[in-house]
Amino acid sequence: MSGYAAVALLSLGAQSAFACGSQPFLGEVCPFAFNFCPVGYLETSGQLLPISQNQALFALLGTNYGGNGQTTFALPDLRGRVIVGEGQGPGLDQVFVGETLGSPTTTLTVSQLPSHSHTFTPSSTALQVNVNVSTAAGTSSTPSNSANYLGAVNATAGAPKLYTGTHSSVVALGGATATGLTNGAVGATGGSQPIPIQPPSLGLIYCIATQGIFPSHN
Repeated sequence: MSGYAAVALLSLGAQSAFACGSQPFLGEVCPFAFNFCPVGYLETSGQLLPISQNQALFALLGTNYGGNGQTTFALPDLRGRVIVGEGQGPGLDQVFVGETLGSPTTTLTVSQLPSHSHTFTPSSTALQVNVNVSTAAGTSSTPSNSANYLGAVNATAGAPKLYTGTHSSVVALGGATATGLTNGAVGATGGSQPIPIQPPSLGLIYCIATQGIFPSHN
């Protein structure tokens, strides 16, 4: 029997075991439905323990859960956490002993949103265009600031004169169409608040055996 095992068994003495088994392994973690840890156990709340008083337990845990490894080491902190298996399962990330991971909430980024569209409704879509022409004879073959109305064709020598500045008598030009563009902005919505992703859970107290059988490697 190793020295650590002897120390562990002697510290257990004749006390009854309140573990998952009749005699717990040193370092064994068990849940309890009551709200305290029984004799021989401590709550797994990440507390630091002195190595000098818990040499056998330190030999098993080391500094996987904290501590300086010289005078102190830490117990696992399972408050508000679930336990996952160490290693790397198919399609999963690597998990190391003592590693903490996960979050009860997450905030989606734009790249994580599903593909979708937004409806844009302009405030006004009516577009009216009036094109008037003058009944006066044209005076110029090219438009200018003083001759900017379409007028009656003046078929004189040279280029026909289509433009006139006289517009005392005008008529609406039929068959005219026009297109236009409208712009605007789709209003932003949402509050960028985190959403809960924690599955349904039940709170129990997890305790670690500080007295028990020193386990042997398989």
